[in-house]
Amino acid sequence: MTYWVLRNALVLLVILHVISCLTPSGAGGIQLTVHQARQPASLKSDAALPSVLQVVSFRVTISASDFSPIEVSFPSNATSGTISGIPVGSNRSILIEALNSDGRTIRKRTLQGISVSGGAATAVQATLLAVPTITNLKDGSIVPRNRLILQGYAEPGSSVDINDRFQTVTTSLNNPQLDTSPISPSLSDGRFVFEPPLLEVGTHTFAVTDPQTGEQTTLSLTLVDIKRTPGTLLSFGSAESPNQTTSLGINSESVVEPPEPKGAK
Repeated sequence: MTYWVLRNALVLLVILHVISCLTPSGAGGIQLTVHQARQPASLKSDAALPSVLQVVSFRVTISASDFSPIEVSFPSNATSGTISGIPVGSNRSILIEALNSDGRTIRKRTLQGISVSGGAATAVQATLLAVPTITNLKDGSIVPRNRLILQGYAEPGSSVDINDRFQTVTTSLNNPQLDTSPISPSLSDGRFVFEPPLLEVGTHTFAVTDPQTGEQTTLSLTLVDIKRTPGTLLSFGSAESPNQTTSLGINSESVVEPPEPKGAK
């Protein structure tokens, strides 16, 4: 596990520099230096990634039980930045997030138990971990249930679990009992493709998790049956190009809406 974390994720160097003269009680500053912070080390640039995985900003949050969280943002091209006014004390937490253009967290890491003491300088190295992300579908999309394919990115060389919550039941989709193969992101860029078994018509919430890091995202989709009716076309957009549509067939296909739950008025 240590090998793939150090090899594929981005590395950032956080230097904690305490400036005890800022306030009578003492306060500290963080000088943050970021290295290879926008894509896996195996990729030469983030241009090879879909737009939903391109970092546009970084958000750093400092928190502890004895003060309100301190939040600072940095642009994606920043190589360093300073956060000042952090009260001196122990058990400080640092949350570092890489955000895409939709404001979604696509890489993150939390550092805990950081001590800030007057006159001291503490160097902390951290590796941001990829948050598993579905890239071909947007949250809330309507998808024909017999054409559901989940494409996404996760930590290169790791593994991915996908759970499906439908109504009140949660089911593991990549389960040997369902005759599905393990989901293993590519070693080169972290890409994965998964075609789940045929699922029930209705709204499903998929939880995509990296079991090694615990990072997770969720995606809600409405699955429908389709039937052919001549005269019109049914098209869907994607997460990468929501304004572009793709025809589902030569003849038109219309959506058969999910049945209304029993007892609903």
